[in-house]
Formats: sequence, structure tokens, C-alpha cells
Amino acid sequence: MTAHVSFHTPKVRESEGVRVKQTLEAESLAGLADAARGRCLTLAVLAIFFAVVQPPNHFAVNAVGLAVFALLPWLQLYYARRKGLRSWTSYLFAGLDLLVMTVLLLVANPWAADDDYPQMMARYGIFAFYFMLLAGTALTYEPRLALATGIAAGVLWMLGAVGQVLFLDSETAPLWSNNPLELLLDPSAVLLQARLNEAVAIAITGMLLAMAVARARDLVLSEAATARERANLARYFAPTVVDALSHQDAPLASVREQPVAVLFADIVGFTHLAEQESPQETIALLRDFHSRLEDCVFSQGGTLDKFLGDGLMATFGNPTVNPEDADNALKAARAMMATIGQWNAERVRGGQPSVQLSLGLHYGPVVIGNVGPERRLEWAVLGDTVNVASRLEGCSRTLGVTLVVSEALIAALHNPALAEGLRPTAPQQLRNREEPVAIRVV
Repeated sequence: MTAHVSFHTPKVRESEGVRVKQTLEAESLAGLADAARGRCLTLAVLAIFFAVVQPPNHFAVNAVGLAVFALLPWLQLYYARRKGLRSWTSYLFAGLDLLVMTVLLLVANPWAADDDYPQMMARYGIFAFYFMLLAGTALTYEPRLALATGIAAGVLWMLGAVGQVLFLDSETAPLWSNNPLELLLDPSAVLLQARLNEAVAIAITGMLLAMAVARARDLVLSEAATARERANLARYFAPTVVDALSHQDAPLASVREQPVAVLFADIVGFTHLAEQESPQETIALLRDFHSRLEDCVFSQGGTLDKFLGDGLMATFGNPTVNPEDADNALKAARAMMATIGQWNAERVRGGQPSVQLSLGLHYGPVVIGNVGPERRLEWAVLGDTVNVASRLEGCSRTLGVTLVVSEALIAALHNPALAEGLRPTAPQQLRNREEPVAIRVV
């Protein structure tokens, strides 16, 4: 008999990676929603600030710009929710953001008669507003978008400055002076060198932000994959074993032989029991039964190798050997007997039939490791020890007992006192074995 736990090979894990990326896309969609809400809050604060410090004719233009900025992320979110995330839409909306921002910052206010020197606005550090747009790209977990936004912002800022030079009167917009102070004091000067410095700062910020977003994205993917692996391991191993495995690079990679305690549990007369109940009641019974036994296995540090219809197989010492593996297996068996006894009392009070448990325990060498085709490997426990434990569980029916334990497991006990209450009985001749197996029962 073979017990196995399924694990996917790298080819199959490609599909796992797809699911992880889908999870990341869902987070990106949530990030868009957060960015939209955050932008609205930021723009509301800016609107109050502009209303207080700017004259009405200036504030009117800025209010239109703020409204456009508030609308764009919601349009992007609406499209993404209906059509899914598309790279080109992210770049499109980022480009629209940058274009509107550049126009508001560098183009003269057409409704302000006193706005004679629009080039003066760039001297007040207004390029820093680009950083608000850069920050929003971090919520999308798209490093390329952050990089492109930073570079495009720097380019647009510089092009806007060059545009001021080209479209403003050259006499009122000098490019160079032998006296830097004179140039700085001239309100018509564009100060291309300063604008270039700011454009480079914006682009460098975008590059650094892209690196940070890339690291965050890799971390999210890694954590999601790790969480999925831990969830898969937790289906079979006790939480303490999962913690130990998670700190090893390849805990299940090698094929090896080692001593293991094997436990088989089953419901006696399950077919007859199922005939008395509806399919829904039968499934509910099995789920309750498996859940109770699973808790007993995990509480003793065991591995749940497989559910076998109305039964299960568990091992102790898989994947790592412990001197108390035999003790833990016997403790788990006794805990199963106790929990099923309590469950039967509840069932009888509720007018339901009781469940009769049968258990078989054996200890000995097994071969454990990955077996199966390349596309689907299975972590398997192989060997005569597994076969003997299964057949000992079957002997419980013929002997009219609940628990059958081999003398090999008794001999492996770290604490011999755990064997109290187990009575010796005649050795059992098992199928396909020449020598009878010495056992104790309860």
C-alpha cells in the first residue's frame, strides 16, 4: 500500500503562478480604488488651499483642473472593472494626468489679465505636484508604469519650459546672462537650467520609485506563493511541522528510508450506516468524523497522509524523525477513541446511531519521497510497514476490538507506560506475510 500527498512540479506550478498573479491584479484593482479615493481627498485639501490664497480668476482655472484630476482615476477604475486591467489604459490615463498637470502649471491663465509673467510660476517649486501623480502609481504594483510616469513627467516639464521660451517674446524671456543674479531677478526669464535640474529630479524619483514598486511587487508575489505553499502543507502536516518545513529550502526533495509510525483509522460498518441516512447526512457525518480525527493527528505532530473514504491514514515521523514518533502515534489513537466516544454520546442523545471506530498501528522502516510522472509528483510513503498497519486495522473487526497495535510499535515507545491497558493476544497471520505479527489490543 502507498500513502501519498500531492505536490505540483514546476510545470504545474506555472498555473499556480498565474493564480498568484491574478491575486496581484485584484490587489492592483483595489489599489486603483484607493488611489482614486486618496486623490479626491488630496484635491479637496488643495481646493480649500487655493480658494484661500488665490484670487477668484486664478482659482476658477485651478478648480477646473482639480475637477479633471478627480474624474480621471474614477474613469480608469470604471473601465478596469468592466474590461479588466489593461496596460495601455494605465499609460493612457497616466499620460492624461501629466498633460493636464503640465498645462495647469506652465500655461498662462487666459482669464487673468494680471498674469503677465507665467514663467514666474515655475520658480515656486510647483514641479513638486508631479510627485503626487508618481505616488499614485505605487498603488498599482506596476514598476514600468512608475518608471514611465517619472520619465514622462520630467520630459513634459522640460518641454513646457522650452515652450515658454518659444512662445513668449524672446526679449522678455532671456535665456542667458553673464550676471546670474540679474537673470534670477528678471521676471520674464524662464531659467532653463533650473527647469532642467527639476526635470532630472522628477525622472530620478520615478526611477527610484519604480525600483521600490518592483521590490514590493516581488515581495507580494513571494508572500502569496509562500502562503499558498503553507496552506497546501497545512492540509497534511501539523502546524508545528509546517513551521519547520517553511524554514527549509527543499524539505521534500530527497527520497529516503526512515522509521515511521503508521496509523490507519476507519468506521466499522460504514456501508450499513450510510444506508440509514441521506447523502447529505452521510457527507456531514464523514466531515465531522474526519475533522475530529484530523485534530487528533495534528495535536500529536502527525502527518495526515490521506483520507480513505470513511477512514484515513496518518504517519508520525514523516517528513522528519522524532524519538517520540511511536508515542505520538499511540497518543493520537487514544485521543481518537476518546473523541469518538464523546461524539457518540452526542449522537445518541440526538437520536442518531453511534459510530464504531477501528484503528491499526505499526512501526517500522518506510521509503518516503516524490513519485509519479513529471507533471504531477506525489509525496509518498511506501513499504511493508504501511501494508501491515492497514491489515492490523482490518484485524480489529475479526478480533472485536477497537485498537490493534503491533509489538514493533510497543518496542519503539519512548515512554513504555503508554502501553498500559493494551493486552497481548495471539499473533496474527496477515495476508502475504510468512511470519505472524505479534500484537496488543484494546
